[in-house]
Amino acid sequence: MRGLPLLLGLGLSACALQPAPMPPPQSWAKRQAELVTLVHFNLSGRISSNAAAVPSARLNWRQTGPSFEALLSGPFGAGAVSISGTPEDVLLRNSQETVRTAQPEAWLRERVGWSLPVRSLRYWVLGLPAPGDYVQQVWDDRQRLGVLVQSGWTLKFEQYQLVERWELPRLLVLERGDLRVKLLIDEWRDLPT
Repeated sequence: MRGLPLLLGLGLSACALQPAPMPPPQSWAKRQAELVTLVHFNLSGRISSNAAAVPSARLNWRQTGPSFEALLSGPFGAGAVSISGTPEDVLLRNSQETVRTAQPEAWLRERVGWSLPVRSLRYWVLGLPAPGDYVQQVWDDRQRLGVLVQSGWTLKFEQYQLVERWELPRLLVLERGDLRVKLLIDEWRDLPT
């Protein structure tokens, strides 16, 4: 019986170390439902990475329903890679080859030295989790997505910008293992008003 308070104390302290997940803010469901309707948009921005092979690139992304077209290019258009298709069927082109694949991330990792989560990026640039499971979501003080852990990536939504009536990410930091990728979105176009 003398050890019971000690065991209870240890049990309670263990509970204190494992905080319960925060429930989503009440406005999150409404915000998520509005953002998921953005199925047509264009964005342009800059990507930088701590990978030595290609440290930075321009990104132009056009989303049209389930289809997308993206262009990654280095300074003065060097090393351009075109990515287009749907999440299940992607066409990748560079100056040496054209490949159709369902695994664009692996192709990019081989050719460029680092990879973008092509299937999920369409959602993440809007400040949404991609369909499927995620490990963690944390919201900022304005009830926008602040941190997301999904598909082996940790995303930090460090800045948002007001575009028309939409609050959309401006600066995202994506981390996976030792890889760190920053995406700075300079311009959003063709959003519904």
